[in-house]
Amino acid sequence: MALLRKFFNQTRKPEGFLGKLMLSGMNSGHAKLADWGFAHLPALTVTAAGERYRAIGRAMEVPYIDSMNDEDAAKATIAAVKKLGADVGIPADLKEIVKDEDVLFLSESAFADACCPGNPRDTSVEEIAALYRSLM
Repeated sequence: MALLRKFFNQTRKPEGFLGKLMLSGMNSGHAKLADWGFAHLPALTVTAAGERYRAIGRAMEVPYIDSMNDEDAAKATIAAVKKLGADVGIPADLKEIVKDEDVLFLSESAFADACCPGNPRDTSVEEIAALYRSLM
């Protein structure tokens, strides 16, 4: 039981071997959703997180990323992420994944998620629900 508790405590500040296991599990478990979401949220975050997009563009080796202004760098990075998503088969929309009756629950869950305060801009349950519906 103590080992299990130590493992789950790694979600706060991953360290050592158990931390590597935790991060690996989190990365593989969230990768598809993160890729999908990143490709669909640019209109909300470009102005608040331009340099973050540039950093991702650098990591993805987007050509000439450092010579672009923030908005163009974000657009180029978003295009690269969308292409990658299409290449690996990530759905382009939610039509076959989410039902309208699920939107409120998903929106409330997203808003209550521990990561929500780390977003580059403030949001609301209603705004998240509108985003879900716009992608259906």
